[in-house]
Amino acid sequence: VTNSTMHQDMLRVYNEFFAALATAQAGTLPVHHTTLLLIMQCIRTVVKDNVKTQRLFREAGAFLNLTTLLNAEMRTERLPQLASEVMRTLTCLMASNKKSKRHMQHDIGYDQLKKLLVRALEFDADSKLHAELCTLLLDLVVDGRFDIETNYAIRNPNAVMLLFHMLPELPQRYQAEVLDTFIAVVERSPLNQSLCCERHIIFEILRIIPEVVRSDRFLAQLISLIEILGTHSITVRELKRMFSLFRSERGDTVEFRPAPQTRLMKALQFMALSRSDGSSTFFDLNGRDTGLTLPSLEKVWPQNHGYSFCCWLRPESFSDPVGVPKFRPRLMSMLDGSGRGIELYFVPTRTKKQLMHSLALFTHGVGGKQCETVLREYGFQEKRWCHVVLTHSSQSRVLWHQSEVRLYVNGVLVQKCSVKYPQMPSTLSHCRIATNAVLPPRLSRENPFYGQLGTICFVEDVLTAAQAALLYQMGANFDVLDQQAG
Repeated sequence: VTNSTMHQDMLRVYNEFFAALATAQAGTLPVHHTTLLLIMQCIRTVVKDNVKTQRLFREAGAFLNLTTLLNAEMRTERLPQLASEVMRTLTCLMASNKKSKRHMQHDIGYDQLKKLLVRALEFDADSKLHAELCTLLLDLVVDGRFDIETNYAIRNPNAVMLLFHMLPELPQRYQAEVLDTFIAVVERSPLNQSLCCERHIIFEILRIIPEVVRSDRFLAQLISLIEILGTHSITVRELKRMFSLFRSERGDTVEFRPAPQTRLMKALQFMALSRSDGSSTFFDLNGRDTGLTLPSLEKVWPQNHGYSFCCWLRPESFSDPVGVPKFRPRLMSMLDGSGRGIELYFVPTRTKKQLMHSLALFTHGVGGKQCETVLREYGFQEKRWCHVVLTHSSQSRVLWHQSEVRLYVNGVLVQKCSVKYPQMPSTLSHCRIATNAVLPPRLSRENPFYGQLGTICFVEDVLTAAQAALLYQMGANFDVLDQQAG
């Protein structure tokens, strides 16, 4: 049996799900509606973030069939519960699947989904769908069950626009709930801010503002969100839209200024004067499939004096986004094909009071000896920018004296210890920043860094304490290479 034949056979099986859906929807008894809901639960059970089953359901017309369910349902009292189940199933079908998300966006359209949800809300007599919809929309945005502590990263940016399009359709108390939660989401992560700015959410908020001037709380929440996103990035088009809201309007007898004008002017002032404590230009790394690959290094590793690794970083989380244990996110990995070289990564360390995450230096020289040194004197905090300088000096000319590793954080020496300087391979063919190459048996998987990396420098010498402090004082936006060129 060929793969193509197996695929077609499986596709026929998956088509049976939607034949059963149509039969259940056509039934008039309560059991038919219960069966309809159970079939959608079965679809979610079968999928379980599996790319292959997501593809089969997509090719079987899952997205069209599910939206058609809402469009074709004539028993309006069933619509709210049906809409909830359809939203959960669509979230499951798109979770971590770029092709399914593109299919939803281009072939079905979030505008169409909005129309179907609005229709369901019209018949939500007990307001149950109104209450559930807040959570359902956030689940769609994060590709699963939303949690402000553990699952808040935006995975489906197009669903953010749907969320804002649905806001005017919700009662004020639910609007406030959604916005409070969403403000917390964007505050926690620059990556979330970037994704919102790429989708021009500020422009969408400015479009909504004239409709909500009578609700002080809702207006204050929207402008607070503009301040957060605008501090990160704002386009000329969005600024023009904001300025258009400053215009005075002529009433029956006198001119008056729109209600949000003063607040918008304060927001504009806030965005102009605010400065981030971190780098304004950085690499956004999602901790799943991101990292920087460098070309091979041949006979360039400093052997005589030592080296220094410097970078600005902001860890988003030290937990593995996919839930695999023994996750050790890499900052730097310079190895040959046999896994020899050096690596710098985070490891969990425990004190009497709490669990911390510290840097560890791994060395594996040509002689075959491996050494892991955990620099446990400093624990890095999530969601905070910091400047790191790690130096490793070579003292090979003094045989009885070991070389030394020093760690500086924010210009301050936090730990120093004796670590033998390795004899490096002549060619380092697997060089990575913020991840590592897969080199079994020791490196059986990638360990990507989840967070943001600003300026990264590798110096073929050992920086002094004064130089490390000076680099920090120059700030996250100081361009070392530009200064050298000048």
